Amino acid sequence: MKNSNLVKLNIVIGTVAEFIKLMPIILELESRGIKFRIISTGQNDITSSDVYKDVFGNKKTDIDFNTKKIKQTVFGLFIWFIETLVLGIKISKEKLQRNGNQIIIVHGDTVSTLIGSIIGKVIRADIVHIESGLRSYNWLNPFPEEITRAIVSRMATYHFCPNSWSLNNLKSIGGVKFNTIENTLIDSYRYALKKNIKSKIVSPREKFYIIVFHRQENLMNKELVNQVVSLVKKQSRKINCVFVMHPNTESVLNNLGVMRKLINNKHIVISRKIPYFEFQNLLNRCEFIITDGGSNQEECSYIGVPTLILRRHTERIEGLGKNIILSTNKSEISKFFLNYRRLRRPSVKKHIRPSVYIINQLQKII
Repeated sequence: MKNSNLVKLNIVIGTVAEFIKLMPIILELESRGIKFRIISTGQNDITSSDVYKDVFGNKKTDIDFNTKKIKQTVFGLFIWFIETLVLGIKISKEKLQRNGNQIIIVHGDTVSTLIGSIIGKVIRADIVHIESGLRSYNWLNPFPEEITRAIVSRMATYHFCPNSWSLNNLKSIGGVKFNTIENTLIDSYRYALKKNIKSKIVSPREKFYIIVFHRQENLMNKELVNQVVSLVKKQSRKINCVFVMHPNTESVLNNLGVMRKLINNKHIVISRKIPYFEFQNLLNRCEFIITDGGSNQEECSYIGVPTLILRRHTERIEGLGKNIILSTNKSEISKFFLNYRRLRRPSVKKHIRPSVYIINQLQKII
């Protein structure tokens, strides 16, 4: 990372998912020799993630706000938020504010996005919000992300929106707005394809589908969990399954007494973690994917793979009505299993580079 007293650009990153989408921006800054800092809030340990190590090796972030481990409860996250915000303001006043006008870059809708934005306001920095304007228009779904988006939008000086829909969502909000046409994730996806990391989870010629099932609102719905597990086991008799098992999902499945049945099913591969670049390879090869992840929706819209999003609301429009179905309804899920082949689309051919556009605009601001 390039660091100096003259640095004005500060990229606040809290989660690995944020890093993946900001990675092409960071690489573009480095390629142009533009100085910047990477500030870690500590929400995730991003420097130990596979994707960070693959790109930056053992380089450390420039500033760390909080290294305490978060207790994975609502109260634990709230306490961490307060502690990190207080520490972040103190550190920022000491290390950033004295160096003149600063620019704080935040991404998306995490708790760290809110922390970075509040700190930006406190030290009177310009706030750049990337992936701005996404809305589900449901305050409680996803929670607290939708609330974070609304608050950050009102604090941001510059909004970089991934499409015209998100841009239009900000028509009543102040600040300078840009349409990047696509999300920076498309640059991350292309970078991943160049890496061409082969997966050892399934054999090269094997047909398979993927399931990613981890959102808290879904796991709290026991009927939906049992329904999904039942359909996965049934479908796996026809085509093998790669089940990406998050710790919270595993805990719920164990409590329901179904985890052992999945482990013992020879047609289901349980994978507790798949490195980002390897996962992109699997997405390119799979027959279809069932997921409740927002970033997965965007990735699959670029790839054209048939996708079932297990959510009732989404803040993204990519792929909807094309290769992507949004539903938690049992009959709709069953229908998807039967007709997924009809949803296959060609992969995206547009050579739009949102990260390049963003840096072009930032250079005018610095």
